[in-house]
Amino acid sequence: MYESLMEVLLNGGPMALFAAYLVWSKNKQDEKLESLQEKWLGSLNEFEHKAASARESSELRFQEREDKMRERWLDVVQKVEAERDEVQKMLDADMKLLYESNAELKEHVEKIGNNVMAGLQEMRDHYKEIQLEKRLKAERGR
Repeated sequence: MYESLMEVLLNGGPMALFAAYLVWSKNKQDEKLESLQEKWLGSLNEFEHKAASARESSELRFQEREDKMRERWLDVVQKVEAERDEVQKMLDADMKLLYESNAELKEHVEKIGNNVMAGLQEMRDHYKEIQLEKRLKAERGR
């Protein structure tokens, strides 16, 4: 086959040599384009891999930040709930103390009221005695 190709080239003259050059040039160009395409696909694959890796690390950082924020939020919620429970206990104790104080004050006021009523009754009785004595003196003096 090589011999027949050489015979065609020698018998064809300059046009055959030019045609052979064009075929050779086309093959070289195809090899070069294929090489460039392989490099481009390789760099594209590398870029996709880097982008996927960056996306994964970004998602991981986002998830970590979200977890930290959730933990801080839960800590704050627990702290607020604990403070609320403590305040509620204090309010319950204060309310109990107020009810007890109110009951004691009520009893005390009732005692004072009873004492005042008794005192008033004594004063009325005394006033009646004084009036009776005045009448008796007035009747004796007549």
